[in-house]
Amino acid sequence: SLQIDELTKATIEEIQAGEYSIFTPQEDIGRVVVDAYFKNKEIILSPIFVRWNKDNIDRNEEPDGASVSMSDFQKKIASLMREEADKSLDWWRQVGAALIQGEEIIFVTHNTHMPEEQEPYINGDARSLFKKGININYVTAAHAEVVALGSAAKEGVATDGADLYVTDFPCPYCARLIASAGIRRLYFLSGYAVLEGDTFLKGAGVEIIKLEE
Repeated sequence: SLQIDELTKATIEEIQAGEYSIFTPQEDIGRVVVDAYFKNKEIILSPIFVRWNKDNIDRNEEPDGASVSMSDFQKKIASLMREEADKSLDWWRQVGAALIQGEEIIFVTHNTHMPEEQEPYINGDARSLFKKGININYVTAAHAEVVALGSAAKEGVATDGADLYVTDFPCPYCARLIASAGIRRLYFLSGYAVLEGDTFLKGAGVEIIKLEE
């Protein structure tokens, strides 16, 4: 049976004196403990998930979902989204989204700065002051998904059971907004998942589908 002991001074000394190999998750706290007490031991780092940490927080994963070839209708949506994405004045990313009910295109939107599209050119782009992944909440842009779902709320359009198409896989915040809005299926053209956004969406009952050309 597996023996579990608290890592006390006594157990540390016992391990240091004995013939032990150290198995630890590949994360920052495990390495701190190993470097402090067990440098002379064989160390095996395991890539299992224990918690979010500096090693895995920005890991880009292929979204977990089905892949399908585009129908003629979906090719039309993809073309509209790409055209819409080109309208974005964001310095870094141009993303398009489309809210669909059945075969009716409700909204086609792009990521846009607020309160003015020209905000980065008027007052500067706050994101440009930080490195990638740092202070991501310092932003004046609304993501394309936010604009689509916000437009639906403003116009009184129900989103429960609707489909959402995006050019790029949603960020963790947008993933939660999509699930809360009752979106049934999420179609995306490209991109990656962070903070297990795909796992969250699937757990909330949202079907994830990658569209192939």
